[in-house]
Amino acid sequence: MKQNILTTLRKGIAIFVLAIILLTSCINKPGERTRLVEKELPIETFIKSFVDEHKDFNTNDITREKANNDFCRILLDTLEKDNILKGIPVKLSGISEKDGKCTVQFRSWITPSGFEYKNNIYEVYFDIVGTIPDSLATVINDKEYYTFDGKFVSRVDGIRLLEVLLGKNTTAYTNSICIEQQTWNDKVNVSMGILYFDINNVQPFKGREKVEEKY
Repeated sequence: MKQNILTTLRKGIAIFVLAIILLTSCINKPGERTRLVEKELPIETFIKSFVDEHKDFNTNDITREKANNDFCRILLDTLEKDNILKGIPVKLSGISEKDGKCTVQFRSWITPSGFEYKNNIYEVYFDIVGTIPDSLATVINDKEYYTFDGKFVSRVDGIRLLEVLLGKNTTAYTNSICIEQQTWNDKVNVSMGILYFDINNVQPFKGREKVEEKY
């Protein structure tokens, strides 16, 4: 009887140890588990690539001017191919209706609480002006944050032209396109000026999109 109890106990211990070994083995294997992580925004990928290719852009006035010329050219060229502003939270600044078309102004220079950019970006500033489908005209709330998609048309050169397009007086954060490194850390501020879009989609901002990542 005693021998049977000892045998059963040994078997139980062996099974327990084996289970621990198998569990530890699974936990330690890289790439076997997945987790949800915040997806990098297209603008964050774009800025990281630009800064990596212009590591010394903040050396002096000459390098800063050259970098900003490059940044303006590359940004506008990229926008013609792809809306890299997708996913950025924007807020409605103005809306008007003229000749049967609805025109809006969105701004990125006020962001939701808790939202931060990745890849050493401190802030991204731009104003968007563009036409929207009539179905959105009475839905967009100027107290909420949105993301938008659409086709880039052109850069808007100055606040006066912005007001003509919008059909009313307004303000804009900046008309310049530039990238500047902050003096107190290694983060950058990005200004993209005033941009005209043919907007085809506006969605409430619900935080960053998340994707599965193996680890």
